[in-house]
Amino acid sequence: MLNKVGWYVGETFFDNKVRALEYCNWQPEKVRFYYKNDELGKYDFSVEPKESWNDLVLKSCLKIRDSANYVSLWFSGGGDSSTILKTFADNNIRLDELIFYDRVYKVYDYWDTESKYIKRQMQEFKKLQPHCKLTVLKIDYDNAEDFYKKFKDQWIYQPYANIRFSKNLRWHFIDRNIDLKKSIDKGDRIDIFGRDKPKCILWDNKWWLTFFDSFEYDTYHAGFHHFYWDDLDILCKQAHLAINFFETNSEPESFCHHVQKNTPGPVYLEYCKAIGRHIPMDNFIAQGWNKGSNNPAAPGYESARILTHARTTAKEIYQHYTGGFEYIKSKFDMGNQQEFIGNILGEKYMLREVRSK
Repeated sequence: MLNKVGWYVGETFFDNKVRALEYCNWQPEKVRFYYKNDELGKYDFSVEPKESWNDLVLKSCLKIRDSANYVSLWFSGGGDSSTILKTFADNNIRLDELIFYDRVYKVYDYWDTESKYIKRQMQEFKKLQPHCKLTVLKIDYDNAEDFYKKFKDQWIYQPYANIRFSKNLRWHFIDRNIDLKKSIDKGDRIDIFGRDKPKCILWDNKWWLTFFDSFEYDTYHAGFHHFYWDDLDILCKQAHLAINFFETNSEPESFCHHVQKNTPGPVYLEYCKAIGRHIPMDNFIAQGWNKGSNNPAAPGYESARILTHARTTAKEIYQHYTGGFEYIKSKFDMGNQQEFIGNILGEKYMLREVRSK
């Protein structure tokens, strides 16, 4: 399976980390995170593609268009998906559908600015391509409520389930939208997801590309095309652009960690520019303030808001969540984790040696 992503214990594969940990009696050192190792291991990431970034993005968009009868872009308004949309628009490449995953909760209104801006951008694109279908898929508290009603305290065993309450798992969300699920299940369409920026580390005086299992990989279960990861030339090119940017700082390793945490602000915007992203006109989104945060003190920590709502108004739902969460805590040292069950580093791919100043 080309897009195989998950966990191995010995030769046994799991698409759920709790299952993997149970299989090895909760010994995390026996669990390996696998991110398409067979495919990536055949690619030489130490050689930066000679083509320009814009040429690689255009080539990928054209290839996607030629590979499917129906092409949709899941549009967040951020730099990742905006770069793809701009390429389709500037080169008059047909896009059949724009899908917006609208997070305006009835119990939590932090995303209002994001929602209004994205809907305007979608309308602007439709002026260029009137045939393009605009779809707004509402996600509200009921998405999480339905998840826990369906799986109860067994939610911890669902594919790629993390431990936060909000459960924005794309496959679950698609399952709840019957018409969309039927269309995707036909297999004649490509759903583009603007995932994601590279994950780089500095080790042994060399830069490496890698993947962490604390990221969300449920979109592979849903069958999406990850624009910046599934095309290996694009993945390699942006990794080299990223480490060039990290080395502009006198402390590249700590700067790398800071930037890759997606900390909102001017540095995040400059990083997006450095790796070839189109910068959104809305400064709230351009500086990354629309990204959900893992920090419980941050306004973007949506799970905390809707978890509070569940604790006070839907105690049965809250008990299903805490039942699963407490089971994991009883078996595994969670430390300061708020979102994921530990953090396992995947295979590393060498990019180049550190360049001395």
